Amino acid sequence: MNQERRSPPGPRRDTALENPQTRRWSRIVLVTVLVVAVLAIFSVFFRPVLTGLLFALVLEPWMRKWFLRPWLSLPWAAALTTTLFVLFVLIPLSIVVTLLVRDGVELVNELRQGALSADSLGRYLDAIVQALPFNVPREEILKKGSALIEQIAGHAINLATLFAASIPVFLFEMAIVLVTLYYGLVDGRHLFRKIRNHLPFSPETNERVLETADGTVRGGFLGAVLSAVAQALVLWIAYLALGIPNSTIAGMTTFFTSFVPVLGSIPAGVVGLLVLAIEGAWFKMGILVALLVFAGTVDNLIKPIVLKGSVDLHPLLGLLSALGGMALMGFIGIFIGPMLTALALELFHILEEERRVARN
Repeated sequence: MNQERRSPPGPRRDTALENPQTRRWSRIVLVTVLVVAVLAIFSVFFRPVLTGLLFALVLEPWMRKWFLRPWLSLPWAAALTTTLFVLFVLIPLSIVVTLLVRDGVELVNELRQGALSADSLGRYLDAIVQALPFNVPREEILKKGSALIEQIAGHAINLATLFAASIPVFLFEMAIVLVTLYYGLVDGRHLFRKIRNHLPFSPETNERVLETADGTVRGGFLGAVLSAVAQALVLWIAYLALGIPNSTIAGMTTFFTSFVPVLGSIPAGVVGLLVLAIEGAWFKMGILVALLVFAGTVDNLIKPIVLKGSVDLHPLLGLLSALGGMALMGFIGIFIGPMLTALALELFHILEEERRVARN
């Protein structure tokens, strides 16, 4: 019986992937490509997801204190917290913003047709010209002033139109925020433990880093809300006391603009000063200026008190990081910017301490 001849096996050839170093770098490249692809996919949801995580970080301690009970599990407590957030924050905020835009457009149109009409501006200008010891180009100033008012009114109408067009996008992003808020409340602590276990520091240092992030976000958010409420109350009372119309609009506007660094109560204050200047109420203008200074002082007092003991961030760094964060990420950047800056400073302090210990 003839046996088939088989050629002896040749020498085993090592492929490139059997090299441990090559396999290691191949895995790194593959993981990097996948991470970049996933980040590109989720970049559309970056802002609403980050907003939801921020609210989850702020609300999670309150949820555990007030709602988490033996007879109410964590998912149900998170669902209750999310529902209350919709009922007492999201819906009222949406109504206030809608009314604010509508009333703001109506106010601009009323001023354009009344106190800031061409005839009214002409009378104001005539009174100023008669009081001046030199001649001024009345017609040219009147023409430019009327054009400026028409331009401002056009911008206000365009803003209202853009607001109406952005409602579907807003609703979609709010849905993402609510879903992220719920799962952030349910799995937030698990996520924090994962982050803590993968930080390249000692356990004690990891706790310091996470406490810095936590204290910066919670303290900054609470301080911003309290400051906004205080400044809104000051402007609302000032409008009522000085007889300036639309005090509610002024208060609501101040509440929202107070979240923006430097801006604060300035927009509502400028409008109030303009109304008083048209009426010739110079003494009331002085009182309003003093109240605006007081509102700014309240802002500078509340935030350091709230942040005391949680972060050690210089006011200038806090201001610049909030402005830079807002420019990069929108409203949510007001809180993320200072948090990243505080983390960078805390890591710098940690490295300095480790270096000092190594020397000794």
